[in-house]
Amino acid sequence: MEVSSRSTSSFVSNSGVRKVCEYRLPAKIFKSKTEKNPNRRFFGCQLYKKGGNAHCKFFRWLDEEVIGWPKRALVEAQSEIKEKTKKIKELNATIWSFVVIWTGKTWRYHQLIRKMKRRFRLSLD
Repeated sequence: MEVSSRSTSSFVSNSGVRKVCEYRLPAKIFKSKTEKNPNRRFFGCQLYKKGGNAHCKFFRWLDEEVIGWPKRALVEAQSEIKEKTKKIKELNATIWSFVVIWTGKTWRYHQLIRKMKRRFRLSLD
């Protein structure tokens, strides 16, 4: 089972019943990152992300499975969000490169003005 590292601190199901794992610990909510169940939330042992094999195999879906066209629409929307997030990162990198170039040119421009002022003062004296 592939899951994200994001989880909430809520341990109560939609029915209001507290979920506990086989170790009697409050279950933690995770998000699936699988293709079959993208971003679907589930309960799991809170020791799962701690590493090693110290966790139990407790697993329960938090919600009903989305099927048919709503699932396809959800998958398409998530794909579009992923693409747009990537594009935003690329654009931010481009903006920062322009900021760095502009800052460098501005600094050089100010240095040139200072030099010219010094030369001008010296030639007047």
